Amino acid sequence: MAPGLPEGGEVRPSYFAYDGPTPDLTGDGAIGIPHGYLTFPDPPDTTGQTPLELSAPVEFLVQGLAPVTPSDRNQWWQKWKSDLGQDFTIVATDSTQYTAKFQTSVAGGVLGDLTQIVSVPRLPEVLESSFTDLTPYLSGDNVKKYPNLANIPSAAWDMCMIGGKLWGVTNPRIVAGSVLMTQGDLLDAKGIDTMPDIADGEAFLDLCREVTDPSAGIFAIGQQPHAWTVPLLMESLGGTNGWKVESGTWTSAYEDPAFERALEIVTTMWSDRLIHPNSYSQLSSTALWFDGGTTALFAQSIASWQNRLASAPFPVGVAVMPKWDGGGRAAKHLGAPGYGAPVGLKKLDDEDRIDELLRVMDYIASPFGTEEYLEPPRRVRRLRSLGRMESCQGVHRRGIRPSCVSGRYGWSPRSGPSTSRSGPR
Repeated sequence: MAPGLPEGGEVRPSYFAYDGPTPDLTGDGAIGIPHGYLTFPDPPDTTGQTPLELSAPVEFLVQGLAPVTPSDRNQWWQKWKSDLGQDFTIVATDSTQYTAKFQTSVAGGVLGDLTQIVSVPRLPEVLESSFTDLTPYLSGDNVKKYPNLANIPSAAWDMCMIGGKLWGVTNPRIVAGSVLMTQGDLLDAKGIDTMPDIADGEAFLDLCREVTDPSAGIFAIGQQPHAWTVPLLMESLGGTNGWKVESGTWTSAYEDPAFERALEIVTTMWSDRLIHPNSYSQLSSTALWFDGGTTALFAQSIASWQNRLASAPFPVGVAVMPKWDGGGRAAKHLGAPGYGAPVGLKKLDDEDRIDELLRVMDYIASPFGTEEYLEPPRRVRRLRSLGRMESCQGVHRRGIRPSCVSGRYGWSPRSGPSTSRSGPR
């Protein structure tokens, strides 16, 4: 029987932090600064929860790419199979195509046991008809039954709540917002520092013009302007971050005069061919363009920046947006506390199976500092398409430079004199 709402009726799961290793650089989760670790615990702790001894195989329907190596020769796959105590299958679809796959699967009633939920029309009705309400199992202190899920910061659960109910588990994100990375090879070729000091908005446009060479197939930016460039411009213009509320009145960013100005600027950038012409039609190519030297600037999450710092074959820097009219760095718009596509359970009434699947997600959420968290070759990487439910942490281990850790740790203070989150979340 489901445990039901805890006393007090709190829907959001309580937060019970994992008592892990002492960080070398102490963060502050309230303002988006992660803990930093210069070494990985050796030997690491173990959660002591494997094998899970599931009663039946598990099917995942998620965003991501299918494994290249066949399962029978895939150490990652075999380790997971051993830890779960059952076989599993992954139906993975690129994030740019996943919404269509999700809609088709819902309509056909062929969801995975664990399915990633994306925003579609009439989503509340879709959830009620096709997914399991997790409120009775994870709300309040009920989440303590799944200690790794209980280690997820409370704010991240807001990404999983619709209509006063809890529908899934998200991947927590550092709220420091997006990072505008620079492609060091392209900037170096122009004599530009990979960490350019941009004085004002016009200087930002000059930077974009200087690195762009359409005849050579090189552009400043290669992402959807409305999704990535406009938000950067809104920071620079001092615009609203999503919503603002004043004296009980809610105002959307779309109603902010800064938004109209941002559209004017990005329209000019498009006309001046500073943005890759296929930015709308080749959504899955944006990272390839940046990594391959086709585009010079790439806005992504702080985790993406850290990964490239550690592994990219070219220098990776950061461009911090200035106040458009000058006078210092723009206030950084805070991001969401979790990924916007949580993973839920298909509609079930078998309490034992619901518990099993929640234990699978608890396993995936194994925290930093544990043996289960480790990636190959010593242990298996968490399922990336589900989103490793990691705490806000960086690590220097086996090739990751300490500068990556300190850089990620220090991003929030460096990004601006203040941060901006408009209205309550």
